[in-house]
Amino acid sequence: MLQSKKYKLVVFDQDGVLVLGDALDDMALKLGAKTASLEITRLWHEHKIDLGEAIRRKQALLDRYPTDKVLAARSNIKFDPDAAPTVSALRRRGLKTMVITGSSEITARYTQKTLGLDFMAATTPKLALEREKKLIPLAAKLKELKINYADIIVVGDSFSDKAMLERAGLGLVIRPRPGLAKKFREIKSLGEIVDYV
Repeated sequence: MLQSKKYKLVVFDQDGVLVLGDALDDMALKLGAKTASLEITRLWHEHKIDLGEAIRRKQALLDRYPTDKVLAARSNIKFDPDAAPTVSALRRRGLKTMVITGSSEITARYTQKTLGLDFMAATTPKLALEREKKLIPLAAKLKELKINYADIIVVGDSFSDKAMLERAGLGLVIRPRPGLAKKFREIKSLGEIVDYV
């Protein structure tokens, strides 16, 4: 097994990075609640509601359906085709992997299991993981692993990831929101991450 000398942990955002769109919207489409879910996403993107409220509303949509149907709807989440191969390649090189997402645990746990990620952190009823708040689980994981920010790569796509991107030894963006690519190194595919380790 090859061992990265520069980095020890790769941290991914979920929606827009490992998942091509929004995982909860993908689930809502499968359940027949696409329009309502997309409206909540729109309100959040337009800053008319905060992330915590958006996740609460989307969870309320899911709660209308039987648990087995909700869990089955996770199969409709559209992962980036390069996500699983990239995570596997990073792990073969001895790196740990983690997803930190503003989405709910129901999507994050599925992403972790499906892609074989080592760790995950997601929005909970008590803490919406957005912007600087994403640093809370990240700092805890760095302490647990006894590594520093300089030892990590962060891969994001939006200004909600900016605090993590700024502190990382290497901040990479994929499909970035306007203006973000000027501040960080842009990659066109997740597979390019391997070139940096």
